[in-house]
Amino acid sequence: MWYAIYTKRGKEDSVTERLQDIGINVLNPKLKLRKFKRSRLVDVIEPLFPCYLFAAFEKARYTHLITYTRGVRYIVGKNNPVSVHDDVINTIKENMDEDNLTVINPGQFLKGERVLIKDGPFKDMNGGSLSF
Repeated sequence: MWYAIYTKRGKEDSVTERLQDIGINVLNPKLKLRKFKRSRLVDVIEPLFPCYLFAAFEKARYTHLITYTRGVRYIVGKNNPVSVHDDVINTIKENMDEDNLTVINPGQFLKGERVLIKDGPFKDMNGGSLSF
């Protein structure tokens, strides 16, 4: 089963590495986009879900170990972790390239634009305003 893990700010990569070192399958998707930094347009790689990552593990065996891993705040659901549906994980993976990056092309979305999800577990739902 997949679970969401809430991490300390900026610790997604280090938590991913620690969990992978103990044999846990971790999904830490990244977002590649262009942003202005210091008056220049540059490519930036950021977490797709800041402070969150996904891990597939045996709840009874690994919950305690993950909870006390440096950089982890808690497993979503705390005392009774809530699983993330496989369709959600598969949808995220389908939109990633070989480097675990989701690429947003310039001009693909406009700030404040509403988005209708056409397929997957959130089909026919409207996304709120996007903010980049």
